[in-house]
Amino acid sequence: MNFLARLFQVKNITTSNYRFYFANKYAYIISGLTHVCFVPIFYYLNLTILALYNIFSVAVFIFAYFLNGKGHLTVSTVSVAIEIILHAILAIYFIGWESGFFYYLLAIIPLVFSNPTTTKPQKVAITILIATLFLSLKYFSNTHAPLVLLNKDVLHNLYFMNSLFIIISISALVHYFSLASDITENKIDAKRNEANLANQAKSTFLANMSHELRTPLNAIIGYGEMLKDDADEQGHEQNSKDLAKITKAGNHLLSLIDSILDLTKIESGKMNIEYQSVDITPFVNDVISTINPMVEKGNNILIVNCDKNYGYACIDPTKVKQILFNLLSNACKFTKEGTIELSIYKENKKSQDWLCFKVTDSGIGIPDDKLDVLFKPFMQAEISTARLYGGTGLGLTITKHFITLMQGMVNVESVINKGTSFLVKLPTNQQHCQQ
Repeated sequence: MNFLARLFQVKNITTSNYRFYFANKYAYIISGLTHVCFVPIFYYLNLTILALYNIFSVAVFIFAYFLNGKGHLTVSTVSVAIEIILHAILAIYFIGWESGFFYYLLAIIPLVFSNPTTTKPQKVAITILIATLFLSLKYFSNTHAPLVLLNKDVLHNLYFMNSLFIIISISALVHYFSLASDITENKIDAKRNEANLANQAKSTFLANMSHELRTPLNAIIGYGEMLKDDADEQGHEQNSKDLAKITKAGNHLLSLIDSILDLTKIESGKMNIEYQSVDITPFVNDVISTINPMVEKGNNILIVNCDKNYGYACIDPTKVKQILFNLLSNACKFTKEGTIELSIYKENKKSQDWLCFKVTDSGIGIPDDKLDVLFKPFMQAEISTARLYGGTGLGLTITKHFITLMQGMVNVESVINKGTSFLVKLPTNQQHCQQ
């Protein structure tokens, strides 16, 4: 009873299944109308059983059409396949192989193979079943005479009608399947455009909200720092500590808002690359001086490998600095009393210069099955990671976007409890700085 009740419930027809639904819808209509035409023909030939079976076939196609409309694609396909098999067996048993009803079995193969819910093993099993049934019916017709003997002209006409019917049915299935492909593509394009518009609206909203939040927050941080300075001068140690916490929390919230603003700019296509010719050695030293407090806080050792005579590279210094800071701050966050190594070197491949930097830590590491979510927004490798170490999951997302914008590449390697290594390669084309 539960199964029958579920048949009357509407199932969602996914975009990938729409082609099959659309093609079957019209193939069932054509097949049902054709079987209606066969009813008077069989009555005229005094084949009452086959006439009645064609009426039953019409009912099956109406039922299959109903199920197909409800989204029960597999059940509708199975019901039609059973009808086809029974129809072929019954017709060959009564009027013989020469009537052409064996063609009906061939219609099952495109019907089943076009069904997106059918698995490969099922398709192979059904093909073997149809081939076995086909050969068995042929053997039966060779060893047993049909119950009703019809003259050759009638058999010839039936053979012609059945072969024509199968050609029309399969052609209709193929035609509407290809027609549905165009309709589906249009639907996908429409949904994609709708999603893009929604994404742009979201990005605009977040950008406006970030701006509205940043203005008062800067005022809070500024006043907090002023009050802390006054408390320090007046010797109010406890007030100074409380004000330091307020300022720290404000700065943390401001960095989060900046990250969201960067992400919205990237998603809306408003993030531009501003290339400059940068002296790498002092540039790296500036990043190191910024990250050193975080290194010391975790009792870590920072090892820097950078050629002092590296020279200049054409990069976007702001974004490269943020990439380095995000990777190094992540290494500091997940490493305690360990080592963090930053290596900067030049690489030339196929006449293209690359600025390469590698950040390696001896921290907690990342599970292999979590590497795929590293660069997704608001995602962290483990839920417990966010609770233990904090963070929003935006740093690496922005890092990946910046690297992509600069036509670079990033690779991650990690071993649990041994550490993680990020390798970033950015192309340095001097022509960008000369434009």
